[in-house]
Amino acid sequence: MVDTILSCEQVHSRGDMSGVNNSSADQNEKIQLYLCMTTCGLGGSSDKCEWREMWDQDSGGTDDNGTSQRDVDPNSLNQRNAAAAAELYSALAPNDMRLVRIHAGTGRINCSMMVGPENGAPSYGALSYVWGPENDPETILLNGREYLVTQNLFRILTKIRDWDPDDHIFWIDALVINQSDLKERAIEVTKMLHRYSRAKSTVAWIGDLDSVPLIRVSSCGGLDIGLPALPKRSTETTNEAVKEKYEKKTWLVQTILSAKYFTRAWVVQELMYSDEVIMHFDAFALNMNDFLRLAKFNDFYCEAYAARTSVVGDRRLAIHPGFGRGKRYLTVPVWLGCYGRYRFCTNPRDSLFAYYGCLSPEARAQITVDYNRPAHMMCSDITAAWFVSENNLDFLLQVGCRENWWHVNHTKKRNAPSWLVNYFGRELNCGGTVYATPSTQPHIQPLPDRFPPAGFVYEKEHNILRVKGIPLGTIESVGQESPWLWKPIESFEPFNSFLVEQVMKCEGRLRELDRAVRDLIMIDYSGQKEMVQEHPIIQETLNLEVKVTTEEETVEEANERTLRLGERITSLRTAFALKLSEASRKIKESTVDIPFGVGIPGVEPGDKVFTIIGCSMALVLRPFKSYYVVVGKAWMFGFRDGISLQNNPELVPEDVVEDIVLR
Repeated sequence: MVDTILSCEQVHSRGDMSGVNNSSADQNEKIQLYLCMTTCGLGGSSDKCEWREMWDQDSGGTDDNGTSQRDVDPNSLNQRNAAAAAELYSALAPNDMRLVRIHAGTGRINCSMMVGPENGAPSYGALSYVWGPENDPETILLNGREYLVTQNLFRILTKIRDWDPDDHIFWIDALVINQSDLKERAIEVTKMLHRYSRAKSTVAWIGDLDSVPLIRVSSCGGLDIGLPALPKRSTETTNEAVKEKYEKKTWLVQTILSAKYFTRAWVVQELMYSDEVIMHFDAFALNMNDFLRLAKFNDFYCEAYAARTSVVGDRRLAIHPGFGRGKRYLTVPVWLGCYGRYRFCTNPRDSLFAYYGCLSPEARAQITVDYNRPAHMMCSDITAAWFVSENNLDFLLQVGCRENWWHVNHTKKRNAPSWLVNYFGRELNCGGTVYATPSTQPHIQPLPDRFPPAGFVYEKEHNILRVKGIPLGTIESVGQESPWLWKPIESFEPFNSFLVEQVMKCEGRLRELDRAVRDLIMIDYSGQKEMVQEHPIIQETLNLEVKVTTEEETVEEANERTLRLGERITSLRTAFALKLSEASRKIKESTVDIPFGVGIPGVEPGDKVFTIIGCSMALVLRPFKSYYVVVGKAWMFGFRDGISLQNNPELVPEDVVEDIVLR
């Protein structure tokens, strides 16, 4: 695949979109989402480009050895070890790897480096651990030279050395990778899946668990791991023996999961590609598969709304040893919603690179591992990975939920197209897990042919995304932004009056209402409680209907409905009224017109609402001459969503589909 990169002047002078080659690239090749800043903001010569301003400050730079000129802290261990590293490390041949031998003995920790071909490597173990604070480091001998490591790694090396009187061979990233060479670090990131998959076993060093009494941890060793961890109604059980056993298991699981180890991003990839993982904490060791059986919660008996992780799989436990070798990968949405958000990385780029091996090969092919890569180009990589692995446009739902590349006023200069999500930006309107995966098959990459091709085209020369959509209407009025869950509907008088009118019409008998309206009332009811209190008989009927409807649901159905609705509406805090278009009737599912929606803060009268083919929620778009900019997602009621239209082309009303240009 050959990519043509145009100069700034060429990009901005090409107003005519006709004749652009829209052929799609092979999925195994890298999709180049070249932004205009590639030629003007990052080393280009043009000062005329309006897209320039922000990324000048993030262009950074490298010296001849690939060491970043940004964030160089002279007190970091990488810098303090730089002189020793210059003598210890030489460039690795393409198929070579390093291992470290931990020598038996007493006194100072003594290690030596081993270098050889990957395919001929001796049997070795891999270490998964937390690097820890760099203040007050310890000194070890590495190939006879003094080398600084954190206190946490020093304790681990001491424990391993003292296991038995023999030497131990390990792959330990801090020692076998030249941490002062960003180029080598980037190369090794792409090979970590092979390092862990070829290890005989992986030692997962959980830590000291904040000095938890060892005797109490050891007393849990006699638990029957094979039994279900959670009784059907754990809070109601009268069997004290069962209750005590459950409480012990719960205590052990919660204690282990509270360790900092489980907040570390790199852990996920390391566990995925390890066939056997032995967890070590204090003087206690436990096979991770046994721990996972111990920690497994029963989805069907999870009653509390707050137990989100038990419903869809605890994000700390969703990755099992062997998942990677079994080709069970993280989807890009799950990475973004469940992992990228919740795990700490010293270098922000590692919030992506740490999960490189967790993604499917097709997604990996789109990601350039480079510690000097600017953030906006990394976001381009993520979007390209989403294209090829998900084949939908749901990444657009993140627009408005994270801080933009530019300030809100789209009429001013922009630094990136409105549809390019700032995945590394501060979250503005997110609450809970944005992307939940069904608990039956957590975190499994969809097959390539699962979805038919979506109707979108990326034109890299102009930073344009062409999509197809059905106009639902134009926003006429907007309510005030609500800071509370559920409140946007209640606080927007026209919307609230509409729901009250529906309740009055059916005299509180919800089952007589259209499903979309009934669901809306169920949502609003939890925040309002008394919808028609001036009509006590109707209110009493409504209360009874809500109670019966709730009781008829299974616990799992209630959890799923409440959580799914909650996740969607948490970030949608502004209700609006719109004038429905005639085209909207072609994809209408309800029997009642619902001329209202809920969107993110920032929607304005005059904005257009579209169902975009390939997008699971409606989008609010702001018109600018011949193109639109993306404002954010919206929840519309009673219309087919864009994913169902993508999966069922026969439902798409071709006569009202519009070609939309997003910039």
